[in-house]
Amino acid sequence: MSFKRDPKIIGATGPSLIPEDFLNNRDLTKFIDMLQNGNLFWRSLGKIYFWYFYENQPYAIGRWFKSGAFSLGANYPEKIRLSHDIEVMDLQACNFAVKRKNALSCHGFDSQFKALASYSESDFAFRLRTGSLKLVFNPKAIVHHKPSQGGVFKERTKSKSEIENYLLFYFRHIKISNPDNFFRFLFYFLVVIIYRGVYQSIQSRNLDPIFGVISGTISGIKTVLRN
Repeated sequence: MSFKRDPKIIGATGPSLIPEDFLNNRDLTKFIDMLQNGNLFWRSLGKIYFWYFYENQPYAIGRWFKSGAFSLGANYPEKIRLSHDIEVMDLQACNFAVKRKNALSCHGFDSQFKALASYSESDFAFRLRTGSLKLVFNPKAIVHHKPSQGGVFKERTKSKSEIENYLLFYFRHIKISNPDNFFRFLFYFLVVIIYRGVYQSIQSRNLDPIFGVISGTISGIKTVLRN
């Protein structure tokens, strides 16, 4: 167990492997696959996207970037071949364990994250990492993750709470510290808005996602300013 190897380790996560047949059930993995394996236009766009938003490390494990993008390395099977733990910034929402006393000391999950509480697990992970305490990725702690497009998945189309939660998380933990961070965040946030608002409105044939993105951005900025 990772916890026994180092007393400073207070949380562990592991591979959340998505079978190939289920990759398209998750929006982000579907988009990343299109950027890697699509036509020439999408592959060319992917090179720029990975370079600027993911700092050329889209398959790193458990890492948040200055843009606000999150790496997806823990979802791919080659990571189980690693021979050692890797220190990470985040915990896979469907596959993690935390020492009880540390979870209680940082008061668990924050109820400010609304609806499905997207990004609350990342907020929790960042608050756990105080001082010299560490979170690690254990390549042997495997779960098989099969994302469904039913049930609570449909709640993810409610873009207002997704945008609110994203802004709360970003400005609480990543923040804008210089012009480079500002522009990386700004352009990535535009991508998020286009996907959550325009694309999902076209897919659903209604304007709710667009209105949700607008109202979520406004209310999210208000929450950030209050905090």
